Amino acid sequence: MRSTLPRLALGAAMALTVGGLFASASPASADDIGGGATANGGGKYTVNVTVTGSGAGHGGSLAGPPVSGGGGVSVPSHCGYDKTIVTQQDLEALYHGDKAAAEKAMRENLNHDQAINGRNDVSQAWVDGELANWGKTGTWYVPQCDTTKDENGLFAFAARNPPFLSVDGNPPRVTWIPPQDLVEIAWRAMTLPDVTIGHDPVGNNPTYVNFNTFVWLADGVGKVGDYREVTASIGAEAATVRADSQSVTFATDDGASVSCASGGTAKDCALKFTHVGQARTITGTVNWTARTTQIPAGANPMGPVDQAMVGQVTMTVQQIQTVNGGN
Repeated sequence: MRSTLPRLALGAAMALTVGGLFASASPASADDIGGGATANGGGKYTVNVTVTGSGAGHGGSLAGPPVSGGGGVSVPSHCGYDKTIVTQQDLEALYHGDKAAAEKAMRENLNHDQAINGRNDVSQAWVDGELANWGKTGTWYVPQCDTTKDENGLFAFAARNPPFLSVDGNPPRVTWIPPQDLVEIAWRAMTLPDVTIGHDPVGNNPTYVNFNTFVWLADGVGKVGDYREVTASIGAEAATVRADSQSVTFATDDGASVSCASGGTAKDCALKFTHVGQARTITGTVNWTARTTQIPAGANPMGPVDQAMVGQVTMTVQQIQTVNGGN
């Protein structure tokens, strides 16, 4: 369910909300999204948020649907813009092009509403914006929110994203979203590195029962002390999530295990298989703890949450062959 502000009839031709927030048409199509933020159906919206940091990638390792990639990404938000059927020409036609008459009527209606409902800086800004665009041609976009997620978010959203006159057909760019949305975006964008295991003996060479098999993180990423950060920002507001590696363990499929905080090397992190086999498995696990380290005003922190990243490699394990001498 999408929320709007209380409406005030300014003419028989169309309904305008207090201060000129226009009655919106159906949500804009995907073709309208472009570089701004518009509805993408069902009262849900898409906004462009800058996502940066060493943990920004594809996949999203933490809970929730992932946010794809680093740089500028389009992500779901419960607030955005709807394209209306109202043009600036329509508005001016209500007053036969008479700006003075329009301003008088708009301000009288605004003052009447504020006398009943209290001061409304948002509506004031909207009236000023409509009058400032007098004589231009274009279509209006209006802020909207999905109230199934936030019943009170529209006024806060609209205060920073007022109705927008598009003179070139392009949708407006959102300059603010609810702070908790920004935290959740950073959280979902956090992509922890995969676990790739190096081992000695190398390649397809077999290892042997009860002999050392050395293991390590092949790319050196994930050793204790390593961390990943993601910052999601829009305008001047930002949220940052940091994930720190807490432990690195390797284990065989027949019960041996070893912890190697350094991530392992070919000299100091060893396992011993106790059974032969053509495809014995070593599992490497890097345990991370993620938490928000920066949140915008009005948002709640998330975490700490533990997340395990797991990788595997298979090896052939053989028995040492001995030759018995005879007399």
